[in-house]
Amino acid sequence: MQSRVLFVDDDPLIRDLYSGIGPVLQGQYEVFTAASGKEGIQILKEHSFDVVVSDLTMPGMDGVQFLGHVVRTQPDAARIIISGYLDRLKISQCLFVGHRYFNKPCDSESLGALLVRLSTFRQIVSNQKIRKMIGGLGSLPGPPDTYIRLEEVLNSAYSSLNDVAAVVEQDLRVTAKLLQIVNSAQFGIARQIVSPKEAVQLVGVEVVRGLLLGLQAFSIYKNSSRRTPPTDLWQHSLKIALAARHIAQAHGLSYEQSEKAFLGGLLHDIGKMLLVTNIPEEYTEVRTFARTCKIPIHEAETGHFGANHAQVGAYLLALWGIQEDVVKIVEHHHSLESFPESDDFTPLAAVHAAHAIVSDENNPYPLNLPLLASKGLEGIEKHAEEVVEAA
Repeated sequence: MQSRVLFVDDDPLIRDLYSGIGPVLQGQYEVFTAASGKEGIQILKEHSFDVVVSDLTMPGMDGVQFLGHVVRTQPDAARIIISGYLDRLKISQCLFVGHRYFNKPCDSESLGALLVRLSTFRQIVSNQKIRKMIGGLGSLPGPPDTYIRLEEVLNSAYSSLNDVAAVVEQDLRVTAKLLQIVNSAQFGIARQIVSPKEAVQLVGVEVVRGLLLGLQAFSIYKNSSRRTPPTDLWQHSLKIALAARHIAQAHGLSYEQSEKAFLGGLLHDIGKMLLVTNIPEEYTEVRTFARTCKIPIHEAETGHFGANHAQVGAYLLALWGIQEDVVKIVEHHHSLESFPESDDFTPLAAVHAAHAIVSDENNPYPLNLPLLASKGLEGIEKHAEEVVEAA
């Protein structure tokens, strides 16, 4: 079935550009356009959409108000803001109702590639309940002490940006949202940012403060009807991330590769967090089934939801604009064999080795030694053994 995308912009020249974007979308989308938020709302009443793209500054109803309506009426739709508005704090606020931000003039090739990628993920994650869960998400709920610790650091006269980054990178919700902002807003950076420390340095303290205030408000609102993620899931993700970085460095990988391994490890279970937090009873049933039948949890998830937590997490991160290399690590951390041959496998191997070495006896995660050997990484498990204590 062909996907649908709605473009909303009051500039007729921009609408003409969107009308001609079909070839870039490789025939995967039916394209609709609207000249205002009001007209867009009327079209939303007549059709359901996979993606909605809106200008930020429009007369009458601006992009934030319009996308807020999309959240309420079609929560499974991906929401993208395109604007020449460059205020960074305003951009971070926009990303609580939108998933991505592109600067005008927007590169149609980059936008088209994103839409095609999202269409692929929506075919994989076909469960409507899961798609609404992902699409309706502005940010992930996190442990309440994160906000308190960040406020303490931000309010201290002796704290540095490195201190802020040290707290940020221990919380995958904040890390993912911060990287979403710095990459989606395209702060004049020609490359993708994967390091939380570098992201903090780029956006500055005030944007981090505004981000945390918004995330805290969102969490309070959402937690009225959903469960806080279990502490052990946070600790597991951080442990994998630190071990993966250590393994990557010990194996001689570059700084960039090591940071990809860290971020991939930190975010690898973000899909599981989404499922545990939003549908705890149903997910408990899936876990019970996996334990009773003695099958891996990701196989039980696929049987129940049609997709596993790795695919769900990758879809969310692609929607947020996390670097594609990191998205692929998350997507394939349970399916190493299907990782694209043309891509750099080594950061994923570091995450895989870290996962194996920090897993417990009740839930083992064996190393795929034949595959590692075929990639020329047969020694990476030795580095994994070196980080048992460090992890």
